[in-house]
This record gives sequence, structure tokens and C-alpha cells, in this order.
Amino acid sequence: MWKETNEQFEEHKTQTDSKNFQADPVMSIPRITDLDEGKEEGIFSKGKANRILNKFRSLSTSQEKGSVSPPSERSKSPERSSPTEPKVPFWKTNRSKSNQSLEEDKSDQLAEATRVKAVADSNRLLKFQRLLEEEIVDLSALRKLSWKGIPPSVRSITWKLLMGYLPVNKDRRQAAMERKQKEYIECIPKYFEVDESERTVDYKQIQMDVPRTNPHVLLFQNGVVQQCLARILYIWAVRHPASGYVQGINDLATPFFVVFLSAHLQMEMDEVCALPDLDEIATSDLRLIEADTYWCLTKLLDGIQDNYTFSQPGIQRMIHKLSELVHRIEVPLYEHLRQQQVGMNRGDRALGILLGLAAGDRNGGPIRMVCRLGESLVAHNGYDRKDVIERYSNWFIGPPKDEEKAFDTGAIFKRVFLLHEQGLDIDDAANQVFELTQSAGVNAAHRIAPISVFAKIAESDLTNIVTQETKITHHHALSIETAIITAQILRALRDGASWKHALSWGSQFSTSEETKEAFQTSDPPTDAGGFAPNVLKAALYFISNTQSFKDALYKSLQFAGEDNYCPVLVGALAGGLYGAEEIPEVDLQHEVIEGKFRTRLLNVCRLLTQDLRITDRS
Repeated sequence: MWKETNEQFEEHKTQTDSKNFQADPVMSIPRITDLDEGKEEGIFSKGKANRILNKFRSLSTSQEKGSVSPPSERSKSPERSSPTEPKVPFWKTNRSKSNQSLEEDKSDQLAEATRVKAVADSNRLLKFQRLLEEEIVDLSALRKLSWKGIPPSVRSITWKLLMGYLPVNKDRRQAAMERKQKEYIECIPKYFEVDESERTVDYKQIQMDVPRTNPHVLLFQNGVVQQCLARILYIWAVRHPASGYVQGINDLATPFFVVFLSAHLQMEMDEVCALPDLDEIATSDLRLIEADTYWCLTKLLDGIQDNYTFSQPGIQRMIHKLSELVHRIEVPLYEHLRQQQVGMNRGDRALGILLGLAAGDRNGGPIRMVCRLGESLVAHNGYDRKDVIERYSNWFIGPPKDEEKAFDTGAIFKRVFLLHEQGLDIDDAANQVFELTQSAGVNAAHRIAPISVFAKIAESDLTNIVTQETKITHHHALSIETAIITAQILRALRDGASWKHALSWGSQFSTSEETKEAFQTSDPPTDAGGFAPNVLKAALYFISNTQSFKDALYKSLQFAGEDNYCPVLVGALAGGLYGAEEIPEVDLQHEVIEGKFRTRLLNVCRLLTQDLRITDRS
């Protein structure tokens, strides 16, 4: 049947004159019989078969014209790979074309990004301009809009508004700025252009810092610019005596100067920073830029000035908050940092010793002796025993020789200076009182803290100087030994020793059984009296068995009672261990350190720790 059908198919092909048609065996049509006569024996009729053959003819004709070939021809086309020939990935065959397309795509993307950014910058500038043109500028909206950056053309006016230098009322703005500029310019001859002997602020530090300001920026190596900066810093220091000039304030002024100068010259900030000179700017215009810089610097520092005032309470508060945060979320880390005394330096510890003593002295006598001893150390750059005795004597006598009259001195101090006031030599007076009383009181250990913290007192001289100081009032060996041990522990804490190491160092100066007993810190104290070794023992116990300045001080206050012997030492020692920032502010506000004396004390603390703080910064 299959053979017959093929013969019929060949005969029909010849009759239809399809010269170019080539049969595809795959497309052979089964079960077709008697096609010429129109008989249907299978699934195809004669008419349907003709239609199929006509379709094949059209395909053959298309192949001759270069169009689509029939299936049999397409499979033999030399332009296509055979089924067994490996195919080459398109990214390899067209690599050069792909790279070129990629570069073109990148270029197109960059161009598009540039266009989008330009549109965004333009829209952003428009938002700023609309805000700044309002009769009353909405500072909250301006601050929010400024968060992602300020366009250069409106940066100067925006900074002045956000700093509070210019009023938000548009109508008052120009007049207010001119008034402020005039006020600053009038300060120049009044405060700056004066004889060196009339200067009320140390100008040397400013003169040292100005040439070191942005040394890599050409603009700030210009003499005219340096003189502008020096005037700004000096006048600010004169008008803000609570802090005066502090290193670092110079760097806060420079961004304002560059921004305002850029606005005046209508140049990019990078171009301004590269200027070798300012010859094109009139002196009067430069003074206005200087004035704007001064006022914006002042506004900035108004919000952070307590970072620069004595004892830096602003920084201390931030450190304290950070400490509390770490303590809440990571107790092991907090304990480790506390044991290693991370974050404190010698200035912090020294200040902690002095302020801690002030916090612990609730009766007022010891801290006043500390104040006068500290003033003498600063005045003479070291220990001058004769001057110290004179200051104690003047305090004992009272006005007009001293602004205060002595109180809470302790019985031994009082007896010694009564005899001294009557004309007896101080050493003879102290020896006479000792022979009568055999007292080993703690008064000397209470007052020697300034000797321990003062940088001009060498470690090798510490024991000798403390001995001289103690013998002004107390000749008992235990009083002297206790004072020396206390001074040595304080010096070790000031220099960064841990509590364990400080105690180990102090114990080396203990020779008597009484003071050795003081280092047995596991045994609670039982005697709240003023016997020097017992007071030391109680102080070491409370610090060794608590975890904070506050706990140590409060437990010692509960133990000591009205006589208050132990808390004075606890305050000084714990202040050296934990640093000034750990002393609660409320403990520095009790009545015995209020009024004029508070100002006097804080000034002494600043002067005693000044060298240490300078060394810490360097």
C-alpha cells in the first residue's frame, strides 16, 4: 500500500510541472489512492492534497528568491550549524559588540544620572528660595530641609538663620545684621588693639594655635586671615571669661569664615581655600565677614560652652550618660572598663580628688585648708612652708587678713595656732601641743590632697613635703605616717593606678602595726573617731567594698556621724578612683561650699589641675 501510494505521488508530481519541488520523505503522505480520479481512500481528498502541493510549490519558489526554504533545504543550509556542531555562546561571538554596548549604556546612565541630579538640585534650591523668601522663616522646616545638605548659593544666609544670628523676620534681618557687625567692629579697638600689659586674657595660646589652624589649607596660611582669626578668638575669650579661650575653638571658627567668604566672592569653597591672598577684597568687606564669623561662633559656643568651662560639666554629663547606657545594656563591658579606668586621664582623677574631698567634707574646715594650701602651691609653683603657715594663720585670725575666719579646724590645729598667734614659733607650738596631748589626729591627712595632685611636686619629693606639712600641726608619728600613706595612694590614683595597685603602693609606706591594720579591708570599721589610722582604715574599707563613688561616700557618711572624719578621706580617695564625672552634682551643692568660697575653691581646683589637663590634651 505504501509503495503504491508513493508511485501515485511521483506520477502526480510530474503532471503538475513542479520542476523545482523536491519531496521531503518526512512529509510523505500515506493512504492516498486514485488522486487523479478524485477518489478518497484515506484521510486526504484530492482537493486537499492539491492544496498541500501548492503550498510546497510556494515554499520552493521562496527559497529560490532567498527567502525561507522548505524544511528539507533548511536542514541542509550551510549557514546553520549541524545538530552535532557545538554552539558558541552569543556573549563570546559578539564580545566586542557587547563591550561597546556596555560602555554606551554606562555613558547613557551617567548622563541620565547627571540630568536627574541637576533637576533634583534645581528643585531643592527652589524649595530653599521659597522658604527664605517668606516674611517669617519657618526654622523647623528650614532645619529639616537642610538635613541633606544646603545648596552653596543659599548656604551663608541659611547658616546665619539656623545659628540664630539673624532674625527670622525678613524685614528686620538687614538692620539686625548691620547692628551686630558694628558692635563687633567696635570691640576691636576696645579689647584687641591694646598694649600687651593691658590684656586680660592670655594671648600667647591663641598666637600659637592660629598658625597651626588647617596648616594644609592655603587660605589659613595667609597673614590677613590669621589676623582675622586671632581677633575673633581673643575678643570671644575676653567676653566669655568663664571658659576663656580653649584649644579647639579655633577650628570651630574656620567653617563659618570659609562659607561667608565664599558667598561674598561667589566662588566654590574649594576655590576659596586655595586662594593665596585676599587682595581683591576690601578691608571693610573683610571686617564684615569677620564679624559674621564671630557672631555665629558665639551662637555655636553658647550651646556647648559648658564643655569648655572649669571641670567641663557638659562633657562630664555626656560621659556619665554614656557610662549609664553601657551599664544598662552591657554590664560585663561596663565592669571591665571601670576596672581599667578607661576614659579617665590624670586631669580627671586629680579633679576628682579635690572635688571628691569637697563632697565628703560636710563641716567645712578641711576643704578650706585645702583651698589655702592649693593657692600657696600655685602662687609659688611648689611647696613654700612659710607661706602656707602664713595663710593658715591669716585664716585663723580672720578679716581683714582673710575673707573668712577659721572654723571646724580640729582641736590640735586650734591650739597650735593660738600659741602661734601669741608669738610662739609654729614648730615649737606644735611640739608643745603634742607633748600635752599625744594626739595622732587625722587633720593633716585631710588637707594634703593638693600636694598629691599638683604636677610641680615630684614623686621623689612627695613624702618629704607631706612630712613638713603635717608637722605644722601634728608631730605624732602615726599622724605623719597616715598622711604620707594617704598622699601616696592619691598620687597613684592620679597617675592611673587601679584601686588594687594603689593600695599595694600605699602599703609600702606603712611601718606601724596600726597603719598596717588599715589595709585589712575585709574587716568593717568599728571606731568612727579621729584617730588617724582608724580613719584611714574606715575609708579604705568603704571604697573597697562598694562599686561607686556615691555608695562609698553615703555609707561612710552614715558611719561617721556629725564628726565627719571618715567621709573627707573617702571623698578624696573615691574621687581619684572614679574621676570627677562620677561625683553626683548634688554632693557638690551642700552649704559649706556655697557662695564666694565655692568660686574661690573652683578656681583653685582649675589652677592645681591645669598642667595635668594640658599634658593630657597633648
